Amino acid sequence: MNEQNANNNSSSQNSDYWANQGVLLGQKGNIKGAIKAFKKALEGNPRDIDVWINLGIAYGKNGKPKEEIKAYREVLKLNPKYVEVWINLGVTLELIGDLDGAIGAYHKALELNPNEGDTWFNLGVALAKKNDFAGAEKSYKKALEIDPDDARALINLAIVYFHTNDFQKAIEINKKALELDSTDARAWYNLGLTHGQMDDVNAEIEAYKKALKIDPSLDLARFNLAVALEKIDDFESAINAYNEIIEHIPDDAEIWVNLCMAYKNVNKFQEAFAALRKAVELDKELVMEMNEETAFLDDFKSRKEFKGIINL
Repeated sequence: MNEQNANNNSSSQNSDYWANQGVLLGQKGNIKGAIKAFKKALEGNPRDIDVWINLGIAYGKNGKPKEEIKAYREVLKLNPKYVEVWINLGVTLELIGDLDGAIGAYHKALELNPNEGDTWFNLGVALAKKNDFAGAEKSYKKALEIDPDDARALINLAIVYFHTNDFQKAIEINKKALELDSTDARAWYNLGLTHGQMDDVNAEIEAYKKALKIDPSLDLARFNLAVALEKIDDFESAINAYNEIIEHIPDDAEIWVNLCMAYKNVNKFQEAFAALRKAVELDKELVMEMNEETAFLDDFKSRKEFKGIINL
């Protein structure tokens, strides 16, 4: 063996050692150590695709998406047909807000493998973020051609129809998603929103309640439930819902204003004024804006408790 071959073998063995060390360190949760090891491995063999991929993944776990992207691009220089890396690149570009870059990466992955439902789904998500609902609809439908039982694609397709004001179709698709998975709180929440747009308040309330039974932490669903309950004059239930939200989100002035108005509607003015004071304390400008829209303060002006709370 000549000296050059010996050096090459030594370099290769050294690279393999550091590559293996990187994997072991990553498995132990030492991500920074893994990154250093993968870099060492690449010093000896800069064309090792697996190491570049592992380095990219490690950067992702370490919260460095830009470095992760660089690593994936190095892989694609070496192998432009590596579908999984195009997908990873798209996901990471989307993470940093480069939607055009993400869409391009997903398209490239689909050119290489058009039968990957997850990629069509990811493309749909990115297109929807750009308000390209026609493109998103097409992508979700492609995902569903590949897997008709993809509840995620059904839920997101229903959201597309919601945003394009095709509420009846949104309800139909949401119900299909719930047939596949009746425990998806987001699907119930979206169904509630859509029923609300169609002025079917009872169905709206039922959907929000089911969402909250599955996931009691969905405060937005609870807020919308409270608003819907007020539509049917169930103010006491609305008050309970607003108070539950306040336990989790005590600093949202809008919730306090809504609570104030709900108390007023059941003639609990002492509680209403307490809620109003809190709302003004949190965000006086928002209270004024809401009053410009609804004139809700007109019902309080004549009462002595109103003095000193806010100047109109």
